[in-house]
Order: sequence, then C-alpha cells, then structure tokens
Amino acid sequence: MLLLHNGERCPTCLLVCATLSTGPYISAAVAVYADAPNVQILNSVIPLHFHPSDYKARATGERFICALCQLLSDLKNYYMTSALSQQLLHLQPQFPFYSVYTDGDVSHQFVYEKQIDQKAVFIAHLQDNLEDKIFVKFTRCYREDAHRAAYARGFTPKLQAVKRFQDGWIMVVMDNVSHQYCKIERRPLEKNVYKAVQQALVELHGEEFVHGDLREANIMVKRDGVDSEGLHNIILVDFDWAGKESSVRYSSSITLNYIWLLRPDDVECGGPIAAAQMLKFLS
Repeated sequence: MLLLHNGERCPTCLLVCATLSTGPYISAAVAVYADAPNVQILNSVIPLHFHPSDYKARATGERFICALCQLLSDLKNYYMTSALSQQLLHLQPQFPFYSVYTDGDVSHQFVYEKQIDQKAVFIAHLQDNLEDKIFVKFTRCYREDAHRAAYARGFTPKLQAVKRFQDGWIMVVMDNVSHQYCKIERRPLEKNVYKAVQQALVELHGEEFVHGDLREANIMVKRDGVDSEGLHNIILVDFDWAGKESSVRYSSSITLNYIWLLRPDDVECGGPIAAAQMLKFLS
C-alpha cells in the first residue's frame, strides 16, 4: 500500500472476480491510492454462470472481456505519450482528476488545496493566482437556475461554472467566501440572523424556487458580526435539492429527525418540497 501511495500517480484498473455458492462473477473498478484508497466501481457485477442456451448472458460476458481488453490497451497508449508523462508529474492523486472549468469562452486551470469535512467538496486556487480562491464541489444533482436566482438577490456566492459529466457527476465551482462567512454554531438563530434568512427565503420563493435542504450547515453568517440592516448578513449554500416548488421532491434518503437536525413534521422521504416547510424550519 505504501509503495502504491508513493509511486503510483495514475488510476489503477482493478479486476474483481468472485466465486459464490451460485457461481463466478466479474466486475471492474478503478482506484487511486492517496492518503486513503479511492475506488470507483465501473459496472454492475456480471454473472459468468449461465445455461449454455442463454446467449444473451454469454454475449454480456464476452462484451465485458472485450471492452476490458480494449480499455487496458487504450490506457497503456494514453499514459505512454511523452506530453502526458510530463503532466502526470503534476497530478494530485489525493484529489479529483478534473481540475479545469470554463467561464464563458475562457478556461481556468486550478489547484486543489484541501478537502472539507471528508466530503466531495474542496478549496482550490487558480493556477496563475494563489490568492484567487474557489470552492469546488462534486455532486449528483444541482439546480444551477436556483443558485443563480439566489445570487441575483445577493444571498449566495457567485457561481463560476457547472460541469456535467457523462457518468452523472456534476462539478460545481463558485467563489470561496469562507474568509467572510462562517457556519452558524447554535440554535435558536439570533434575531437578526432569523430575519435575514427569512427575507432570503421570501425572495427565493418569490422566484418560485425552494431551497430544499435548509438547515444549520447550509446557513452562513458574517464573521465580523451581524448587524440589524441588510440581507448580506447571511448567505445560503447547497442548492442540490433546490428547484421549482411545483416539481421538486425530497430525496428518498433524507435524514428526517435527529437531535442535531429537526425538520418540519410534514417533511417526508420522497415527498414534495414546499416553501412553507422552509419557513417552518426557522420556527
């Protein structure tokens, strides 16, 4: 493991074979060995035991083997190119491979600095400007339109780019405002914070959007103190579940009620998200 961590800068292809009581199975995965192994499964497990007359199952196994052989050949050719060999020296194997975003017609290369709270969120800086910090998040869903509507009203960081990948992942890049704002640390909310969040929600609902995941972790307040004036005392973050009130629904895996997180009683797994529920959260 230590040898892989110190010497392996490229993704490693893993062939997973298993024999259970029902028969053999095969799958493929890729891994990057950094401070901790990061493994991503590439396909569903394929059974290699089937009746000789099941031509569809046999063809599935054959296609998998052919695709795997082609993958290994292509990867070998890809990594052996001289230009790429130089690029690999600058890879950050402990971070996501993708490190560029496009703002309009301009591409920006960035360098990861650190991961936040063991989640798929990172602080980074532009390659040509160490002081220009950005926030990079990888998620499975994100409502860009809701975020931009909130930014137009002044209560969320500027969205720089949203990049959608073929495998369903989404990279969200926005301004890093952690030097100005911090997460709230206690409930109930201070009166001025309560009023600012309430005002932000009313304005967002006026655009027919709902946030969808309003809780302490997604509310940030100014580091230099909260005054009695203006909406800019707070910002809202994390628009993964946001959307139009008439169409957006809660995740089926939503956490409902714990000591550290209390949601309104009418919130249900997979149920519709209502503006009134966001306001109830503040009560």
